[in-house]
Amino acid sequence: MKRRLVEFVSDAASWLNRILPKRDRVLIQGYPNIEPSAVEVANKVVELKDIKVYYVVSGKSPDRPDKLLHPEIKTVRRESLSYFYFFLTSKYIFFTHGAFLKKLSSSQVVVNIWHGLPYKKIRKMVGGEDLVADYTVGTSYPTKKIFSESFGVPEASVVTTGYPRNEQLMRAQGNRDKILSKADPTLLGFKNLMIWLPTYRKNTVGLRREDGQEIGNPFYIKDFDVEHFNKKLREENSFCIVKPHPMAIKYHNRSLSNLLFIDDQWLSQRGITLYDLVGCTDFLISDVSSIILDYLLLDRPILCVSTDFDAYGNTRGFYFQDIENWIPAKVCRNQQEFFIEIEEVVFQKRDLYQEKRNELRDYFFKGNKNSTEDLINIIFKNGAFKR
Repeated sequence: MKRRLVEFVSDAASWLNRILPKRDRVLIQGYPNIEPSAVEVANKVVELKDIKVYYVVSGKSPDRPDKLLHPEIKTVRRESLSYFYFFLTSKYIFFTHGAFLKKLSSSQVVVNIWHGLPYKKIRKMVGGEDLVADYTVGTSYPTKKIFSESFGVPEASVVTTGYPRNEQLMRAQGNRDKILSKADPTLLGFKNLMIWLPTYRKNTVGLRREDGQEIGNPFYIKDFDVEHFNKKLREENSFCIVKPHPMAIKYHNRSLSNLLFIDDQWLSQRGITLYDLVGCTDFLISDVSSIILDYLLLDRPILCVSTDFDAYGNTRGFYFQDIENWIPAKVCRNQQEFFIEIEEVVFQKRDLYQEKRNELRDYFFKGNKNSTEDLINIIFKNGAFKR
């Protein structure tokens, strides 16, 4: 009964969307509220174009984009009727996680600035529906096919401008002291600053699914010895920031002397995005998250730890069959391997994967330094792509 009601509302909204006139304005929707690409696009549109920009904010998420958005940008609450009005009557729509309508008006220009490279299987590759959009943002010519297959869109509609969020990543290199001072000034005093960004296994938002194995802690390492990890960090004058995925199950996370747990609310309160912070770090720790690919742009060492790597491949699956050849790091499959790797890579500075990182960077990224401006110019110059 509930499913039928949802389908009826969706069909009715799609019908309204086809007949309602569109106004010359931009609506931008990301998840979480401070999703880096969404923030970057919103601010750049205001800078470049004389057009009203509306930014969607969900009241269900505690992070707020106020300190990150240009003052001329107006926010629209996701849970309000105003949101539906603006969605159905705005000419330009940008989103990072898809739209609530299956069918969009041909009078609208719809842009998919997806929240990650399809490193693992996504959308159509895991049985989902097409994600209709006039333009889908890719990062290089080889990725056009990947995005096309993942979202069910023509390759010609995939534009290789690169992700807007990666401009924040690159800018952060020249603003490190300023960003870290906003985040926490004590972070400036450490020899090594790393960030740990795991993906989720069992999501708490959207369609429920479980990929790999839910271990029972935010590190996804069974019986992880966090005290030992913190001790090693302290001995080496190093610090690790851990940010669980916003869709992941929330555990009771206890920060220690050299280990800090953060979330999107923590970031928004300090007026920075995740990619601002990531760009300031010396090392990345992750598992199967596509943040590994974005981090290639910094040419800094990556540690990959995934004790359920094979189980994840068997459930969610990866886009590339020989996935380990597409990972710029040794895949640590247990706690012991992880501690050996962090000793060698971080504390002993043995970087054995630089050549691999550069190879993958050249495949996934074409080196565009003005991704957001180029994307906006394409959208406003060409209008809707024939769909």
